[in-house]
Amino acid sequence: MATRKMTAPRFLVLVMAALAAAPARTEEPATQLRVQLVDGTLLVGTPDVATVRVKSSVGELDIAFEKLSSITRADGGIEVNLADGNTLHGTLVTESFQLKTKFGSIKIERDKIRSVERAAGAPQPPPADPALPAEGVGGSAPSDGLPLRPAASLRMQSRLAVGRLSPDGGTFWIVPRPGRILALDAASLDIRLDVRPEGGASLISLAPGGKTVAAAGSSAIWSLDASSGKALAQVALDKPPSGLFAWTDDLAIIATETEYQIVSFEKRNIVRRIAAKSRAVSACEGGRRLLAPGGELLVAEGAADPERLGWMPYGNMPMDPGIFFSPDGRWSLGEDGTAWRVGRSYRNPRLQAGKLPCRVSAVAWRSTIGTVLTFEESGRMRETDLGSLEELQSVDFGLRVVSAVFDSASGSLWVIGRRPTTSRGPPDNMDLFRFTLK
Repeated sequence: MATRKMTAPRFLVLVMAALAAAPARTEEPATQLRVQLVDGTLLVGTPDVATVRVKSSVGELDIAFEKLSSITRADGGIEVNLADGNTLHGTLVTESFQLKTKFGSIKIERDKIRSVERAAGAPQPPPADPALPAEGVGGSAPSDGLPLRPAASLRMQSRLAVGRLSPDGGTFWIVPRPGRILALDAASLDIRLDVRPEGGASLISLAPGGKTVAAAGSSAIWSLDASSGKALAQVALDKPPSGLFAWTDDLAIIATETEYQIVSFEKRNIVRRIAAKSRAVSACEGGRRLLAPGGELLVAEGAADPERLGWMPYGNMPMDPGIFFSPDGRWSLGEDGTAWRVGRSYRNPRLQAGKLPCRVSAVAWRSTIGTVLTFEESGRMRETDLGSLEELQSVDFGLRVVSAVFDSASGSLWVIGRRPTTSRGPPDNMDLFRFTLK
């Protein structure tokens, strides 16, 4: 039988007809992965490849991420759980892949992976931690009935109150419980990073340049990469810390009950100890002055040199760890409402400027000229000029605030607190709120 040769024009017509008859192809959403590293870092993002290669007893297989449920380390190899219920055991052949996150593209190396989970659609909040209530951390906190409407909120139900704003104002770091550190988008409070250093951390401090974060627990301190959460260095501690300050990317100052310890991440050691009875440390003037409730760590000529630090007790200022210092170092405010004019140098006397008509549970400095926002346990917020002790405004804030941070550039106020008469759970369960102040 003679075959009929198809001409080029007829072939093109048939192809075009087939394409026209085919249903329109919709763009599939990119597969989102939740990757946990062996150092505790948790990253959420989109991989640059569609598959991962696994070697098993049936040979080498390319597993599509969209068909994946999870990959975990098990018995010297890996366990692959597929969305259809099948399970494979073997080893991971793929050496690395890039994960596109909100911090940019991060290289994920095979030997550093603890687990990989597929998260359908947009990144989801981390799974509930057994040490937290069943809801875990994630979603919006209830705000109905608050006098001021928050611009954003995060439901934490936490017993801790450690929050820090990055130098550029774009990331809010928080410790919702010991051992868990979250990096949040400062505006939306969406979770960017979930870091869990092995051994646990309950204190954090951001280095001045914003590139690294110091995190301390009862027996160790870590230097973390601020963009990925990766642990860059770890140093063992011989005393539990009560205060932490990241002096530089390399140096951190630990406050304990009996001494200050200066830690070098580069040398992986405690390089200096200064005997002093103080349990906190605050920086002002870009780290050129390090203030504490009982005195001041003197920095010779502003140099970040552990050997050039000295201790000068104030003498007339009480040894109360609940003293809050202004960013410029000129003012301090005690929990009992006593205001002190600290002065520009340790040689200047510390003068008691006056006393506010209330006890203070949290403070946020609105500017560097002595204007302060104070929060009372009753839920009231006051704005006061410490120079004249004039009360500028007073409002029922509706929250019992335990920690507050104000950013004058954006007008944002972040507070950690709970309602004074909350009925949901234990009275110390707290959430995070962001307000915009004019």
